[in-house]
Amino acid sequence: RLEEYYYKYNSSIGKVDGPLSRTRSGTYTATTWSFLTTFTNADELFNRFLDNRLVIAERLAAINPDPYGNQMILDTMNGIYYPAGYSANSQTVLLSSFLATYLGNDPSSSSFSPFLKFPLPNWNINYTGLNKVQFLKKWFTNISFSHRYVSTYTVANYYTDAALSALNDYDYGMETVLNNTGDYIPPVSMGGVQISEQFNPLIRVSVNMVNSIQLNFSLQKNRNLALSFSNNQLTETTRDGVTFGPGYRFKDIAFQLKVGSKPIDIKSDIVLQLNITHNSNMTNIRKINQNISQISSGSSVWMAELSAEYSLTTYLTLRAFFQTNINTPYISNAYPNSTTKGGLTIRFSF
Repeated sequence: RLEEYYYKYNSSIGKVDGPLSRTRSGTYTATTWSFLTTFTNADELFNRFLDNRLVIAERLAAINPDPYGNQMILDTMNGIYYPAGYSANSQTVLLSSFLATYLGNDPSSSSFSPFLKFPLPNWNINYTGLNKVQFLKKWFTNISFSHRYVSTYTVANYYTDAALSALNDYDYGMETVLNNTGDYIPPVSMGGVQISEQFNPLIRVSVNMVNSIQLNFSLQKNRNLALSFSNNQLTETTRDGVTFGPGYRFKDIAFQLKVGSKPIDIKSDIVLQLNITHNSNMTNIRKINQNISQISSGSSVWMAELSAEYSLTTYLTLRAFFQTNINTPYISNAYPNSTTKGGLTIRFSF
């Protein structure tokens, strides 16, 4: 964050005044919690976001002593009256409603500031405690569970409007300067904000059995919410994935290679793995003024991969694979497609 201000000598009082014309700019990122709304229907959340605008606007007008806010002005797009200076498209109203809705806070008491009070911890959990249960050791050599959560909130390129540079103690609910649309200029202006959330994985289970069977299962759930104040639009990108992967380890498979006249004996395990994955990716553009939601891109993707690995040496691994993908778009101007590939790879590690 960059803060700029200056001091000047005031001859009438014989001392230095300041700091004056305080401005600030920069970018802001903090970890947060948005999981309270992760599994809520997206259309329901968007409608709640729109409804919360009036709650926020009335709260701001109630604490602002400026008489301009005592007027009620009709929003011709939705037919609702909003306090003057805090319209449905006011940056402060939109931002506060967005954060209250998608972070799962109460709009009647949530903060108006674009900056969180403090960052909240994210986490990564791995559990292998079942490996110590004597009863399970009869069937399993390894059982592990994992879960990871990351959620970040970002304000990109915020700044103090030039019209406020000479004003001190200009805060939310105390605004007095209007922009050309009749809304109060917020203490901090910005182009947009973003919440990015990842359950990667939501849950992953990995099991190795004593009979060499391997089982893997995982769920992923990601979403990205980008609110733009330049076009009053919310872009919502989601990705939901599930993977199931059975496998089998063939132990101590021996080969003999002949290099020149000298035979070389090789013994190692062959690891056979099948992974079946389904991903649903979707980008939804939600136009706030028109209350319209439209899928702009996305597809349902099925993928199956069969592979076999064999370690020739400590450093050299041979891998054969076959993979196929089936892609079904969610939009009408794109066509379903599929790809298939297979091959043999040699991996050298050191």
